[in-house]
Amino acid sequence: MKRQNKLLAGCLMLLLATAAWAENRIPAGSVRIPNPNYPAKSLERGEQGEVLLLVTVSPRGMRSVKIGESSGYPLLDEAALQAAKHGTYPKSGRWTIFSLPVQFTIREETPPPTEEEMRKIFENGRVQPKP
Repeated sequence: MKRQNKLLAGCLMLLLATAAWAENRIPAGSVRIPNPNYPAKSLERGEQGEVLLLVTVSPRGMRSVKIGESSGYPLLDEAALQAAKHGTYPKSGRWTIFSLPVQFTIREETPPPTEEEMRKIFENGRVQPKP
């Protein structure tokens, strides 16, 4: 019976601690991290994804950053960690843990039209060349 009571008390303490952490909210827009450097190897390989970081902030500022959920690509995970370590975080006077998603997306740039495509555009009368 004593063991069950200790187990129940432990679960209750964990629940209360979780509730206390949940109350410590970081105001939206108060966290600023620099844009992470997209690793060249990741760009070459076409690696994309989201890294979910777990940030711990003490009453004095950022205490630690850990990977909560990997992107599946170690280079992207490390780039997200490095960016978050150089971020600015609010000092709330309390210990706070929050998640911070960092998205890596390769944006395809539209290449300029080739000479052949430009000639066809002009021939079809869609664009008038300058005199």
